[in-house]
Amino acid sequence: MKRRGLLGLLAASTALPARLRAQGSLPTVGYLGSETPEVFASRLAAFREGLASQGFDEGRSVTIEYVWAHSRNERLPALAAELVARNVKVIVAPGSLAAALAKVVATITPQVQEAELRRVLRKRPERMDAYEYVLRGLDLLYRFDDDQFVQAMPLFQRAMQLDPSYATAHALAADWYSVRINQGLSPDPEADFREAERLSRLALTLDRFDPRALSLCGHVRAFSFRDFDQAIELFDRALAANPSSAIAWMRSSPTFSYIGETREARRRADIGLRLSPHDAHVFYSYSIVALAGYAAGDYPDAIAWARRSAALNPRFAPNLRFLAASLAANGQIDEARQVSRDLLGVDPKFSASRFAQAYAFRDAAKRTLFADHLMLAGLPK
Repeated sequence: MKRRGLLGLLAASTALPARLRAQGSLPTVGYLGSETPEVFASRLAAFREGLASQGFDEGRSVTIEYVWAHSRNERLPALAAELVARNVKVIVAPGSLAAALAKVVATITPQVQEAELRRVLRKRPERMDAYEYVLRGLDLLYRFDDDQFVQAMPLFQRAMQLDPSYATAHALAADWYSVRINQGLSPDPEADFREAERLSRLALTLDRFDPRALSLCGHVRAFSFRDFDQAIELFDRALAANPSSAIAWMRSSPTFSYIGETREARRRADIGLRLSPHDAHVFYSYSIVALAGYAAGDYPDAIAWARRSAALNPRFAPNLRFLAASLAANGQIDEARQVSRDLLGVDPKFSASRFAQAYAFRDAAKRTLFADHLMLAGLPK
């Protein structure tokens, strides 16, 4: 069983049969019960019967790992972590326990991923598998010093070579091109748009149930191509596959900012933050909240969140743009111009008008206002 399952942990069983078929090898399911096997006897029988009706027989076509809390809910985090450590592909929690499990998973997943990354960084590259290459690439994706960002793409490419069916590797590679454009690092934005398009569409053909792949591809569709309807459809599919997917909630938020539904944008960002408050890339999440604030015209709120993001990653150009624009819109011109100088240190060729007119806001007037705020902040036209 591949450890890449950690990147798609499921906190409910609604799409279980389809997800198991997508694995191609004998899958392992984790079953987390809050009571005892005796108390859950009828639920276990119904669960096994449901799997059997879809062609999955315990011990023959599916392996099930059971853990029980014996009415001690304080044990749930440790038990969920135990299932993750056993490399289960899916965790099933019956009934109302699924909501509690979502919070548990949100708490432990970033720590588990960090522990996995530390293990991978100690491993010789020739002995790494596709999942491990993805972990290394993900660690470098939002690092913009000493060419670390550039080093992420060969890692994603190696993961795709080792496992051509790995949807998340393709989706992250598509996201890499989108980030390179948005960070002002692309030598050929049009070519990068085309490659992001190709990789994102390929990812969707490889795994129709991977929330991370669906979410990343949805973001690419909205940001790079203003294909908002398809983006929202992809986000809906991601959340149907896993209603507790933090990345699906968070990555869907900008799309609603782009189309002017800013309350929905903020609601989705808030849910994403609650589900994964300790994510290694939480600066990205803060910048998404700042975007929602700017799009809503709530410039003080946008400034507050953008400053939190900048404190964690001062070279993240998308956040610096909205911080500068929000400060200027709020009349804080001197501070806006300092942020603009910081932005030009990251993206020396930045053009306010060119960037704003090509930005993903659906409303042309919003794009014009964005350009005005950027130029008011002292950025070149």
